[in-house]
Parts: sequence; structure tokens; C-alpha cells
Amino acid sequence: MNPRFLYTNALATLTLLLACVPLGAQQNRLHPDHLLQLKALTWTSISPDSREILFVQYEPEASGYYKTGIWKITHQNEPPAFLAPGTFPRWSPDGKTIAFISNMSGSYQLWSMLPDGSGQQQLTSLTWGVHDFRWSPDGKTIALIATAPGKGQRPARNRNFSSYRQLFLHDIASGKTEQMTSHDMTITGLDWAPDSRRLVIATRPNENDHTAGNTDISIFSCTSKKLKKLIERPGADYRPSWSPDGRYIAFVTSHGETAAYANRSIALVSPHGGQVRTFAGFPDAGGVFEGPWNLVWDFEGKTVFFTMTRGTSVALHALNIDDGQVRRLGQDGAVMAGLSFDRTKTEMAFLLSYPTRPWEVFRSPVAAFAPVQITHVNTFLDTLALGTMRQIHWKNTHGDTIEGLLVLPPDFSNDRTWPLLTYLHGGPGYNVVSSFRSVSPSAFWAVDRYLPWIYAARGYVVFMPNFHSSGGYGENFKRKARGRLASMPMDDVLAGVDILVKKGLADKRKLGLAGFGAGGYLAAYIIAKSDRFQAAIIDTAPVDPVTWWASAPLQIASFMGGDPWKARKKYRRNSPIEIADKIRTPTLFIHNETDPYISFASVKLLQQAVAGNGIATRLLTFREPGFSFIKPEHILQAIQENLRWLQIYVMSAGAK
Repeated sequence: MNPRFLYTNALATLTLLLACVPLGAQQNRLHPDHLLQLKALTWTSISPDSREILFVQYEPEASGYYKTGIWKITHQNEPPAFLAPGTFPRWSPDGKTIAFISNMSGSYQLWSMLPDGSGQQQLTSLTWGVHDFRWSPDGKTIALIATAPGKGQRPARNRNFSSYRQLFLHDIASGKTEQMTSHDMTITGLDWAPDSRRLVIATRPNENDHTAGNTDISIFSCTSKKLKKLIERPGADYRPSWSPDGRYIAFVTSHGETAAYANRSIALVSPHGGQVRTFAGFPDAGGVFEGPWNLVWDFEGKTVFFTMTRGTSVALHALNIDDGQVRRLGQDGAVMAGLSFDRTKTEMAFLLSYPTRPWEVFRSPVAAFAPVQITHVNTFLDTLALGTMRQIHWKNTHGDTIEGLLVLPPDFSNDRTWPLLTYLHGGPGYNVVSSFRSVSPSAFWAVDRYLPWIYAARGYVVFMPNFHSSGGYGENFKRKARGRLASMPMDDVLAGVDILVKKGLADKRKLGLAGFGAGGYLAAYIIAKSDRFQAAIIDTAPVDPVTWWASAPLQIASFMGGDPWKARKKYRRNSPIEIADKIRTPTLFIHNETDPYISFASVKLLQQAVAGNGIATRLLTFREPGFSFIKPEHILQAIQENLRWLQIYVMSAGAK
């Protein structure tokens, strides 16, 4: 569907006619149309014998969404082989079968195939589809997580209503799939015991965001078909992983804290219960782990491998459970994801992204970490001049050190000042990282319209701060934004912009501001408090914190300092709508009209307030199911409109 524009300024027609930059002058730079060539990788699964690696590849379709496929590669010098449309492929323990999730039949079901892609067979026909699965160690059973009602409940279409994900078991020999639980709960993760007779599962009361911070751990017996609580307390206890010797279960814990910004650590507990042993993280990171992911035991059950965010990097780490020491195996300036190990835990496969290169599949020995690139799926980037990414630090007015990233144009020099585009990431709790897309591999679709290299190719220096409330810096850093979810981060952002202007890098007459999600909310607040910026882009923004609370109550109540009826003054002090009459910055608003999470009415209200101030503004809307919009054609249209808006009000001096 074509986007619809609401015009409130006479320059609208002129905007549609202007070309941002002559294409002939930018032939060797990244262009928005290059996004249709850009493939994204999101998963790896190395075979039990370590010879072959499966990965998932997304390819954009100009008139559709994304084509998702499972591919296989053996050696770094050979082309990968396409196996099937689908995602989340996992090898059977004997390496003879691959199970995966696919919607080839119209809904997401469990399928299987042989290693060469032949013999594809649908294994389940569950009414509401399959979300995740795990092979049992003996290869005889597959445990599934699938949507199914709790007692007297119906599955919900919207995640903010009570819907439940239950445990199912699929028997390989008989082909039968049986529902094992029907409790009023939703399962968020699971792992098998080495004996294939028990499962450890993480559960929360339901899919409602009110319960997101209340996750417990239980043991399910496949023999008695009974569920027994293992960890039951306030806060989050999740991502369980059973040790290969059966003695321990490792999991991530928030130490009984329910706040969305609470620190996470790795803990151990016996499957029979008893004392929980919690491990401290790095001393220079406040003694905590920042969002441990991919908990995997070594073959002997003495080390837990995991990925962890520290600042703008995501790297592999190893925790020795005997002495509690943590080793960092990766390096700064890169982002790792999609970790998988072979049967003996001697070889691993993973995704790795560097600032100027998207995700690729790598492999390495476990004993001596030495990544070797296996895939080369975006070689067209080798012909383009992208620019460079730098990590920067500065002080806010409170004396706190803030970190961020700068993306510089291909022809950057220190001999002149440059137009500056400040991009504010989503959240709260997220951060920008040192990867090509600057985000995690699970969140690339919507934010591709702010791929920094596209704007750098047009001559902008792109500034991406990790302000207070961002992840990667521990609980205290996020907690400082409590009750000041807009005002505290604003101080970080403006201090960074002012320093870039003072140092002669940014031209104070050519400053643009863009924000997506929570970053759009922050951008709206900033332009109501400051007239520094010549133009702003507010994208998919929850500009009213009260309606934002309705879609993410735990998260917003944590950062606002309470629910709206208990912390009225804090919500009002941090609301862009309350001070909309102060906005004097030409502003482009972008939104999905049918977004079930971010209020479109609030966005229209703020846009009309800007128009009422006599300020140039425009509302660009799309219609797609779900959060924001991800169709490649819509992404391209949004990029083009962003560039046009910035061209008029930032690049063209005096246009305001």
C-alpha cells in the first residue's frame, strides 16, 4: 500500500521534487536501493561432527517482505547450498536429521528433512503454531513450545492479553505430538536433562507484559508428566541450561529484583533444589553480567559459555564454575550472536559483525578462539566506500561519562565542519553496538531505515549516543534515568552534540535529529526543550508516556518510577505532549497506523500541535500488521522521505 502524507506546509510539493544528492556523484557509495541486495543472517547450527554448518538467511523482496531460507555450508571456499524455506534449524544428536520451523503449510509448524534438504516432512499440525523446540539427547523426542490455552482461556491475538505457551512432546517413532502442560502460564525457554527423561523450563504467569519480570524455573518429568517448581521467587530467573553431567542447571537471574533495569547474573542450582550459587561478573562492569545470552556448557560440565554486552560490543565469554573466573574470548569493536557447538564442544559456529560488514558465519576451535569466516553473502559492499565508525566518550553536565558511536562519511576530513545527524536508538534498555546495522541480529528490519552508512554516504556525520537508560553499562547507569526517562538522557545527548560542535566537527547550522521507538519519544522531548536542531524525524514514537505504559507497563513503570496513577507528576514532566507548544523545529513524523503497541492517536496529536505552532511538519503513514513496519518497499520510501526532509532543513542553508 502506498504511504499517505498529511501536509501542513507549503514546502511539501518542493520536497517531493528535490533530489537529495546527484546519483552520479555517489555511484561508489551506499544507496537506499542497495538494501534490496542486503542479505541478513540470524542463526547458526553446527553439525554434531562439526563438518557442516546450517544458517538462516533473510533476503528482502521488493514487493513483499523477506524470504527466509535455511542454508548449509561445509567449507569457507565453497558456495552454500539452499535446503528449505524456514528458520531455527537444529541437527538431531546423530546428525542424520534436521528439524526446523516453517510456514510452508500456511502456519508455523515443525518440519524435518535430511541433511541434503530432501525428505521434507511436516511433523506437527498444531492449531496455533510452534514457537521453539529442542531435540532430546537420545534423539527420540522433540520438546516443543507452542501456543495453547490455559485453563478456561483462549489464545490471544495481542501479546498484551492473556495467552499461553505450553509444552508439547513429539515422539519421533510414532509421529504423535502430545500436549504436556495446560497450566495458566507461558513457557519462555527449556532444556533437556542428559537422561532425556526430564526437562527444565522457564515460565511466567502469561504473555502479558505485567508479568514479564516474574519468571520462575521448574522441572518437568516426562515419566510422571508432572511439573515441579525449582526456583520460585520475585524477579526474573530464565534461560536455563542443564549441565552434561546432570549435576547443575545454569540460568540467568535478576536476584529477586522485578525492575526492568535490574542487573542480571549467572547462577547455578541443583536439579533437586537447594542453595542457589550466584556468580559475580567483571569488577569494572559493576560486578554483574549485562544480559547474558546463549548459555552453553562445555563437554565436561566445568565451563559455561555465553555472549554478553559490554558497552558497544557483544563478545563471547567463558565462566569457570569452580573458581568463578570469567574469560573474555572475543574482542572489542565487533558483535557476536547465534552461538552453536558440536557434539564434543570442541568446535563452535557463530555470527560476527564488524562496523563495515554485516553478519557472516564464522567458526572457531573452542580451546583456542580463532574466528575463521565461512560465508561471504554481501560481497557487493566490497565495491562501495562506506566510511568509518569510531567510538567516542564525553561528559554530561552531571560529570557522568557517556559513550557512543560516530559514523563518518567516506570523504571525511578534519579540515571542515560537517552536517550532523544525531540518531537516538529504541528501548529503554537497548543500545547501539559496533556492528554494520548497529543493532542486534533480531532487530534489523524496522531500523534499517536508519542504517548509518546510508546517511554518511550523503555527507552526514552520524552521531549515535548510548544515553542513560541504555543497556550495556549496568543497572546503575539505567537506574539514573528513573523518573527522568526523558530529561536525563536529553542531558547526555545535548552534551555530546555541543562537544562535537565545539571541537569543530559538527556545523551548528546543520544539525538533524532522528529517533526510533523510545528514541523517537526522546527526540520529541528534546525539540520541545531545545532549538539546536534544524530538523527532526520522530519515528514509531510513544510520545505519550501514559499510553506507552499501556503497551509495556513493567518497563515504563520501572523507568518512570511507578504506574501513571501513582507517579502523575513524573509522567507529566517527561511527556513531550505536555510541552508541545514549545516545539519550533520542522518535524517529520513516521508511523504505522495499525501498530497495536504505539498509539497512533498520540502521534497525530503531537503532529497537529507542531502544525498549530506554525512550524513545518509532515506525517508519513503506512499500514502493516504488528509493530512499526518492515516491508522493504516501505523502508525504502521512509529513507527517501527522511533524506528529502534533511536535505531541505539541514543541508540547504536558510531553508528553515
